[in-house]
Amino acid sequence: MGRRVTAAEWVGPQYGQDAGSTFDGKTPETPPITEQNFEDISTAPYSAWYGSSVAHQTGDAHDGTGSLQLTSTEGSGSAVALDKYPGYSGVIAGKSYRVSLWYREAVATMPSVTWNVRWRDEDGAVLRTDPVSLAQKTAWTEAAGTFTAPTGATRVDWTFVWSAPTGSAFRIDDVAMRAAETRKA
Repeated sequence: MGRRVTAAEWVGPQYGQDAGSTFDGKTPETPPITEQNFEDISTAPYSAWYGSSVAHQTGDAHDGTGSLQLTSTEGSGSAVALDKYPGYSGVIAGKSYRVSLWYREAVATMPSVTWNVRWRDEDGAVLRTDPVSLAQKTAWTEAAGTFTAPTGATRVDWTFVWSAPTGSAFRIDDVAMRAAETRKA
């Protein structure tokens, strides 16, 4: 209602409509758990968690025109959380998933950041956390990891955690989580 969605979102776990169908007659692909490109001016679904600020930025994006800037407001540590409790649904325990995003330094020196992918059960309890490191990079760089959802997992969310001087910042763009490709023998 009032929001345009992609075909993948429509058949994916968020909406669950017309599962297994296609819009182009090709073999259907497994829809992503989520894809975020920050083209609209919102910072949703991210929020400052501790010692940080989150702002939408226009221009100098990895792809398109928008990205999200995460900035330190406390020198003792900072964190940004995916504000979507208890996370994205559609995770299947025992299945492998690939998480990826593009990132780069924005202001001052980019801190070393840990992207914590948190697997949750249906009640929202964290079952396991898998870290992905984002090292200092001045150009857009992809960070990715492939993880198998633990027993009992039905949902996923994540946080970004770092420690850096006030004003240090980095940008993220094109965040995605989808089923990992299986290779044929």
